[in-house]
Amino acid sequence: MKIKKIFNNNVILARTTTGLDEVVLGRGIAFQSKIGDPVNEAKIDRVFVADSPDTTNKYVQLLAEVPVNHLKLADKIVEEAQTELHCVFNDMTYIGIADHINYALQRYHADQSLTNSLLWEIKHIYPQEFQAALHALDTIEYYENIQMPEDEAGFIALHFVNGQENQTQNDAEVAVEIIANVTQIVERFFTIQLDQDSLNYSRFVVHLRYFIQHVLKNKASRYTQSELYHQIKKVYPEATKCVADVVHYLGNRLHTTVDKEEQAYLILHVQRLIQ
Repeated sequence: MKIKKIFNNNVILARTTTGLDEVVLGRGIAFQSKIGDPVNEAKIDRVFVADSPDTTNKYVQLLAEVPVNHLKLADKIVEEAQTELHCVFNDMTYIGIADHINYALQRYHADQSLTNSLLWEIKHIYPQEFQAALHALDTIEYYENIQMPEDEAGFIALHFVNGQENQTQNDAEVAVEIIANVTQIVERFFTIQLDQDSLNYSRFVVHLRYFIQHVLKNKASRYTQSELYHQIKKVYPEATKCVADVVHYLGNRLHTTVDKEEQAYLILHVQRLIQ
């Protein structure tokens, strides 16, 4: 691996022996080096595969703006979250978290708080990711000696969600919004308050998350039959009426058609919620 371009002391573009370009990060990796020199692999902290000039520019722009200590902090947070959530994030997740942490620390020191309007929903819809994000705040406190508010954990949790499902930040926010609104529809219909810590609610949310992700990725419906819907409709008439309201909302919000089989599964979930 040889140095192809030097961006600063900590970020370089390297060419591998197979001709692949990679963005390489490491404290002082370019110090006293020049283009064409072998890369000091002992100083490598992280490597990003640059599959296009546009990707290279995105990596370099973000990495060059973030202090190396914040990059290392993001690296530790990502490693801990991957272990906790039993997943592997993509490179853009690392860069997004590094950028967010750097910006959050800047805001903290400038006494500029940022309210997360979706915090309550994120806690309940993505509890595992939120818990991992709280642990990330503990890591930040340990290394930076500051206590950041839970609002920041909400933002970081969405990065964890995106990294696992390979969806955009906007997709995650859309899912949070829709699940919160569907929950309100059910609560208003039955004049109840759902126990959002219950197993049945968790199952309901997981089902909705999968359905929303399915629609946002423009995938075809999983279901082709409707016999189940007609059977369940007779058994659970009130849940069926409630789901009709939910389906109307989902159709308008996602510009999609919710088929009968999907409605049947929603009816079953709603029935469990109200039992």
